[in-house]
Amino acid sequence: RGCPADRLREWLFWHLAEGVRLVFLRWEGPMDDHQQAVLQGPCDRGEVALTCLRHCKQSSGFQAVMVRQMKFIQSSMEAARSRGCDFLLHLDDDELLCPYDCGDSISNVLRRHMGSDLKCIHFENFEAVFPFASETS
Repeated sequence: RGCPADRLREWLFWHLAEGVRLVFLRWEGPMDDHQQAVLQGPCDRGEVALTCLRHCKQSSGFQAVMVRQMKFIQSSMEAARSRGCDFLLHLDDDELLCPYDCGDSISNVLRRHMGSDLKCIHFENFEAVFPFASETS
């Protein structure tokens, strides 16, 4: 809910440019014309599989959100398998997956795990921390 069009565009562009081939996106709540415009091209090209719940007024409490995310992940896993996807990532709209090495891509990072017995890969989360300033300029 409430992801501004500019952030949505940047988020999608980043992950698609880094080698993500398909985004399963769950959208809860109303979507304005700018948000629709951002999603139109990626949806038309098959880069975004959109589940849109425009009239969703479900709880935004932590536990309720986690339950909805788990259900969506389960359905996305089935859809990803049926489309032949090798990996499925779960990211929120305020998160970016960024390879540690500049010359690497998300696809290359994940490809290293192909053929392994791993069922789940966890990446270290680095929160954005900005230097403290006592005044603004």
